[in-house]
Amino acid sequence: TFMAFDTAGNRLLGSEPLLNDDLIGAPATRPSAVNSSDFLELFAYQSRQHDDGDIYVSCVSHAGVKPYPSQRVNQDTGYNLQAEPYVTKSPRGCLVVWLDARAINGSTGQRIFGRYGNLLGLFSLPEFIITDSTQTAIKSSPKAISTAFGRGLVVWLDRRSGSSQVYGRWLAASGELDGSEFLISTPASDLVNTELQVGVDSLDRFYVVWLDAGLTPATVKGRWYNADKSLGGSLSFSATPVGVTISEFSAGVTDSGLISLLWTGIDV
Repeated sequence: TFMAFDTAGNRLLGSEPLLNDDLIGAPATRPSAVNSSDFLELFAYQSRQHDDGDIYVSCVSHAGVKPYPSQRVNQDTGYNLQAEPYVTKSPRGCLVVWLDARAINGSTGQRIFGRYGNLLGLFSLPEFIITDSTQTAIKSSPKAISTAFGRGLVVWLDRRSGSSQVYGRWLAASGELDGSEFLISTPASDLVNTELQVGVDSLDRFYVVWLDAGLTPATVKGRWYNADKSLGGSLSFSATPVGVTISEFSAGVTDSGLISLLWTGIDV
């Protein structure tokens, strides 16, 4: 369901409209939302209306109106599992990325797929594979972010080396893949990586932030990249109240590049 609020925190709708519009009331999980225009929101979610999971996108206005039925994003046939969708704004309208377990050239395993759509959540361009098709290790938490000019970055957690590490792949302004996958975290010192977050500022700098739960205390870590894809710097944060450790968190990036962290803590 969906609810819109004004800048004073007042509800704009009398009731919450239902976004997943299948007739059987199938479970819909893993919602992700992005503001695609001044009056439209896009929501991606995982639906079990056909099998264990497909990716759908719904568009809804701030008046609670859906201009089109929910759109199925993944284009495969058969009963393959798609999961963990994430939608972000792009100059084309939107970009949706997700986990995909379909077989490619007879090889099954987890990969990251993506697809571009317009501001109304309609999709005419084909889906595309983002991760190397030979790398089918367990993956999770795919995220993506784009600049106003179209340069994009897709990141995810990947266990191809045995531990969960942060990987990324660049997207050119044209929307095409730009270069190979690359390792963002450092396996020797980044031990148990979770809670992956991404952001971009007005200078087109990209920020990748995550929680290393393998350290004591658990430590927020990150890297930031310049518009030319070069590494700009890194960050580390573990200044928690005495006896409280970070268990989960969210990060936001302002236009000027300031990073805000919000977390829950476990009193140990």
